[in-house]
Amino acid sequence: MSVRRFLNPACYRLLMLVGLVSMLPGGLMAQMLQSTTDESGRTVWTNDPSPAMLAAQQEKPQLVFWSTKENRWLPVRTVSARAMRTARAAAGEVDSYMGAERVHAKSIDTMIEEAAARHHVDPNLVRALVRVESNFNPNAVSRKGAMGLMQLMPQTARLYDLNNPFDPEQNVDAGVRHLKGLLENFGGNVPLTLAAYNAGQGAVERNRGIPPYSETRNYVKRITALMGRTDSSATNMPDPIQIRRDENGRLIITNLD
Repeated sequence: MSVRRFLNPACYRLLMLVGLVSMLPGGLMAQMLQSTTDESGRTVWTNDPSPAMLAAQQEKPQLVFWSTKENRWLPVRTVSARAMRTARAAAGEVDSYMGAERVHAKSIDTMIEEAAARHHVDPNLVRALVRVESNFNPNAVSRKGAMGLMQLMPQTARLYDLNNPFDPEQNVDAGVRHLKGLLENFGGNVPLTLAAYNAGQGAVERNRGIPPYSETRNYVKRITALMGRTDSSATNMPDPIQIRRDENGRLIITNLD
């Protein structure tokens, strides 16, 4: 059964603009809805298909757009195969990085525990560092370009073959490996290690201690305070910080029983 409606040309154009007939075979835009005059002299638009139209509908559909400049429908230009490959590659890269926004099967705390055990670093040190660096936000980006939970700079990410710095598990593992290397370089001295993590190993070595930068000194104080100790030992640390999730799944970090 055909669909018949009484429409004037302005209404027809409105239908076209909202896309009701925006993907039809080339050359059929003005044919699929045809106008005729009934016995009362009224203009009638109908979609009664002719044999020619039915055959044309088997053609490959063509995208069109309404040109306000030319006041008519024009075909959308096709892009080259090379441009399509580039676009698909870019979309795939974005999807890979944005995948970190999806709910991860493991909690961040579990990732920290596993990475710390794997690389023999105290998990409380890692927790405190992550708290100060990113406040447990896997998508955090600093003004200097540091990325992810442990705020790794691009050169550090490359050093540890980090494919996606916004993937929580990858970021924590690379960050803990970096932290472990600094601990070894500074003989297990936590304040010096933290200073090097913040300002760079070279800055600590040049100053023969924590550099006189207010940012770095506050950074070291904040993390050691979260850990509940101020000495330099990196072993046998107590567990003053508790991390858990409440009934709504929110991350709770506290030093209270």
